[in-house]
Amino acid sequence: MEIIIGWLPLLLVFLAVFFVLRKQKTKEDRTKDVVLKIISVGLCIVVNVLLSALLHWLIMDVFYIDTSGFINLNELFVYIASWVVVSLLFVVLIRTLKDRLGNLYKTFLITQIICFVIPFLCLFVFLLVAGMK
Repeated sequence: MEIIIGWLPLLLVFLAVFFVLRKQKTKEDRTKDVVLKIISVGLCIVVNVLLSALLHWLIMDVFYIDTSGFINLNELFVYIASWVVVSLLFVVLIRTLKDRLGNLYKTFLITQIICFVIPFLCLFVFLLVAGMK
């Protein structure tokens, strides 16, 4: 729960800057587009962290997953799995909001696909190594 409280102010700052820049009309469109893309990537990562932490906390409490013992990786496994689920849901959501995102559609989609693929590969390697034990 502490991670949610820690990342929430950063989410609010990203959202405020994102919406202010989207409404602003300037002559320097190239600079504004680059800043919007950077803010979009940051926004995707912060939202993934917050929702994954919330889902992780919920899964750990509902299913009572044991995390006692030396080098127990159950909690890490649950967090990576929840990250993959949140990223996959955002990929589906972004595809449905293609028209509303405009020229930031590709940025959001690529960011979420990368946020999906890297933890998925880590999860796959983790399960492979655990299976070889």
